[in-house]
Amino acid sequence: HFESGKGVGIEGKLKEGDVTILRIGGKEMKKAVIMSGKAVETPFSAMRCRSQLNVETSKNAKDYFLKMPLGNHHVIAKGNYVKILGETLGKIGMETEEF
Repeated sequence: HFESGKGVGIEGKLKEGDVTILRIGGKEMKKAVIMSGKAVETPFSAMRCRSQLNVETSKNAKDYFLKMPLGNHHVIAKGNYVKILGETLGKIGMETEEF
């Protein structure tokens, strides 16, 4: 656990470029938030988690993270998969919000 200095943790090195951010949660895990962004250079800080990434997103996405996140942990994938994720999750009855 990086913040406590105990145990072992994985340090991720993430490249710059297009990314998709996904969070599934809510009651019965039936809600999803999907957004695109661009990963940009991230200076390392020993005061943060091991895997660090700055992502440029829309203002609405920034407001989501600051005011109403669906939860704390989000999945980040290299590339833009917003459309296909939205379509796929919609087909299985999941309520999705896209930024």
